[in-house]
Amino acid sequence: METEAKIQQHLADLEGTKTIVTIAHRISWVKDCDLILMLEHGRIVERGTHEELVAAHGRYWQIYRKQLGLQSGQSQGYTQASETAGGATDKTN
Repeated sequence: METEAKIQQHLADLEGTKTIVTIAHRISWVKDCDLILMLEHGRIVERGTHEELVAAHGRYWQIYRKQLGLQSGQSQGYTQASETAGGATDKTN
């Protein structure tokens, strides 16, 4: 966990100076990115900011809920969870 924190801090230090492309399975790694591309089977299925993708209630939202540990019906407005997948991001400032 210490290594992960160091990597995230280093990326945060670079923010605004470089374009950073991140490939991750954990939403915690990409939620602050300027643009998130949700990929399935090599195709972009969703794109937007974390807030836009959560509000859209699509695939990203399903994975976000699962990673938070939310169960079906546990929170108002949530209906289902799904398996984890990866996403690519473009962090440009």
